[in-house]
Amino acid sequence: MGFQFAVSKTPNAPLVNGRGYSLQSISFEIDGIQYKFGLVSVNYKSSLESKPLESAAARPVAQTLGKVTETFDFELYSQWGKALLSQMGAGYGVKYRTFIVQKNERDDLGQDDPQTDTIVARIKAVDQSSSDALTMKFEGTVARMEINGVDILPKGR
Repeated sequence: MGFQFAVSKTPNAPLVNGRGYSLQSISFEIDGIQYKFGLVSVNYKSSLESKPLESAAARPVAQTLGKVTETFDFELYSQWGKALLSQMGAGYGVKYRTFIVQKNERDDLGQDDPQTDTIVARIKAVDQSSSDALTMKFEGTVARMEINGVDILPKGR
């Protein structure tokens, strides 16, 4: 008869796009409320895929501006996830909310290099696989995303 050990996630290294950060180097806000101590992970990405414009010529005549694809999801410890759902209330999937991720990187000289990323999104899915799950996963539909204050598209597009 052997021992069985329960594996639990500890809130000491939240992940941002797969990279671990200390609690001193990260901030995660939802509509102005701090959730960094409940954060397990947050993932977001913005990409632009242009296509060639074909004609009768052998070469493409131009490129389209492209289609923007933006993804966003985050995972909170269950007690924080339940508090978030309670705070958002009924109809939580309808309203767009502002999510702010602040992270502090170190440059080559060891100096702080803060970055603030802003995501305006609504919650489209919540997953708590079982009643005793340690975490809750949230998936968002993105309306706008700025990485360090810069949008992937020029203003007005």
